[in-house]
Amino acid sequence: MIVLGLDLATQTGWAVGSPGSSPIFGSFRLPKTGNDVGEFLLAYWAELGRLVKDHQPQIVTFEAPLFMVRGNSNAMTAYKLMSLAGLTEFFCKAKGIQVFDADQQTVKKHFTGKGNFGKPKSAAGIADYPPYIVCHNRGWMVANTDEADACSVWDFACYHADPKAARQNDPLALAAGGW
Repeated sequence: MIVLGLDLATQTGWAVGSPGSSPIFGSFRLPKTGNDVGEFLLAYWAELGRLVKDHQPQIVTFEAPLFMVRGNSNAMTAYKLMSLAGLTEFFCKAKGIQVFDADQQTVKKHFTGKGNFGKPKSAAGIADYPPYIVCHNRGWMVANTDEADACSVWDFACYHADPKAARQNDPLALAAGGW
């Protein structure tokens, strides 16, 4: 069984692999399209199609967009994030792939033991970002927060798909004798 985890955003992180394995991961940047949401979604459709073609996942899980318009964000950003989620569900349903969204706080708590942190405000803060730290501790040398978040979504989805196999990636489970 192949699981694909997605951190949906203009810079989308992805992680893919079987429960119990180490994921393959990466990220891609969607183009700046201003208010042209159609062009934005076409670019995402192509990237999602490439990932599905290359890796043939049976399950796709993405971080549910939990969005509040504040700070530097705006209604168009919220619209694009919600559209990415909807397009992911539509694409997967059309291809016969199981698709799920995952609550951000639940994923964070699962992967790091904490659910109350945000992304670093600068690239210099990445080394202190809990998902980045967990990934590196597991030997998953992610390059950015998007890849780290995608790995956390992937790990969460793997635990739900095959808990016994997924525990092979969990240092705490291994230290306790594999549960």
